Amino acid sequence: MEKVAVAATEATVTTLKDYMLASTNSRELDDVCVADVQKRCALPMAQGFRLQGGARLMEGNWSWIGVAQVVTAIFSTLAALVALWVGIRSNRRSREALKVQTYLHLRSRFLDIYRELGRLDDSKADAVELQLAREAYWHHVWDEWYIANRLAPREFSGLWDGFFAAAVKSGYEQPALRAAFDELASKPNAGFGAYAQPMIRELRRQEDGSAQESPG
Repeated sequence: MEKVAVAATEATVTTLKDYMLASTNSRELDDVCVADVQKRCALPMAQGFRLQGGARLMEGNWSWIGVAQVVTAIFSTLAALVALWVGIRSNRRSREALKVQTYLHLRSRFLDIYRELGRLDDSKADAVELQLAREAYWHHVWDEWYIANRLAPREFSGLWDGFFAAAVKSGYEQPALRAAFDELASKPNAGFGAYAQPMIRELRRQEDGSAQESPG
């Protein structure tokens, strides 16, 4: 745009020189020539100034648009980060609540079964209901083990390691529950003895390890 204005000015100067050379025999320029020179000079310069001003205005508008885009992108990123943080906290709280609910549900089932176990120091089951209650105890133990070690170990392995494993070990040492366990485990091709083999082997290993650690 500056080149346009300069070129227009140079053309006007050339025209002025032509008039001056044509008027060497007179000491004054003709009024018509002067008016023509002024007209030719003013128009290109005014156009040049208008073009420069418009360019600066457009440049300023684009600068503001760029700033607005950057600010919008920053706020969008911040909003996404806040949403992510809220989602993580919500997910963590949901997982904690699920752990509590699962623990309470398993404990509630255990207490229901416990009331029907009878004397735990007596390995003989005098009634069918008593034998079924003791077998139900080991089916419940399998549910605890499977949830914590196979179904959702990431969420519930801490429940088994922190509490259920010790509780099961205590039940395994009770004569009444041990007798029911041995009977169920003695049938490896049917029922509990078939699908609970991973837990059965784990309890057997714990028993062997305890026997090796015992003095004498």
